[in-house]
Amino acid sequence: MEEKGADGFVLTSLDDIAWLLNIRGGDVHCCPVVLSYLIMTKTEIVLFANEKAFSASILDALSKDGVTILPYDSILWNM
Repeated sequence: MEEKGADGFVLTSLDDIAWLLNIRGGDVHCCPVVLSYLIMTKTEIVLFANEKAFSASILDALSKDGVTILPYDSILWNM
């Protein structure tokens, strides 16, 4: 991001989000992804998703990795 002069990056590809965070889900039939958006800045990673899609252990791991989870629809107010 620094090389491109960007302050942030918005990721909308579900398979890329799953790969980046190493998460799997069942929100899409026959595809192990979670409906989500991801915003990454130099200092934070925010995942917009339904928190109920994750087990407690996954939520804990994401938190330890510095990922903040906000409700899926709240991305509209965070852009």
